[in-house]
Amino acid sequence: YEIKNHSIFILGGQPNPIASDFFLTGTQYITAHTLAGRFNRDIRWNFITKFKIQSEIKKFVQNRLNSINNIISKTIKESEPAQKINKPRFVYLHSMMPHYPYLTNSNGVPNYKTSFLESDITSKTNYLQYLLYSNKIYLHLIDKIQANSPSSIILFMGDHGFRHLQGSKNNFFMSFNSIYLPSKN
Repeated sequence: YEIKNHSIFILGGQPNPIASDFFLTGTQYITAHTLAGRFNRDIRWNFITKFKIQSEIKKFVQNRLNSINNIISKTIKESEPAQKINKPRFVYLHSMMPHYPYLTNSNGVPNYKTSFLESDITSKTNYLQYLLYSNKIYLHLIDKIQANSPSSIILFMGDHGFRHLQGSKNNFFMSFNSIYLPSKN
């Protein structure tokens, strides 16, 4: 299989095309553990969120949304008939939606006020708003893949559910998994 990586993870020897807190890439191998790198990642970030510097939060939100939109567009493009297919492909997309930070409301309007604040991580309302938006994006993505490449197999999986529901510590194991086969099963 030819592997196409549209995620935050390193996959099949391919680097992650999106910056990630999980893996270092490129010059991050050199800069991440320097004074400047640690200052930017830790002190600067804590300063921005503690004092709610909206211009910086807006940049972070917009950059994250742009990255998500970019990898979703690339995934749709991979399914288009114009793509030359010399061998079977495995196209991997990991979009971090509706993962915290909850970047938009249900209509896709960016949440610049609280999305990156630590207090927002437990907001059920903001999570549900972002989930509704995410569902619209995923339905569009799946519709496009099916229309562009009817013989595709689609594995649609969540890696965990909302981790902050009250009453049970096992709710984060509630995740969505679905498989679509060309036979329409």
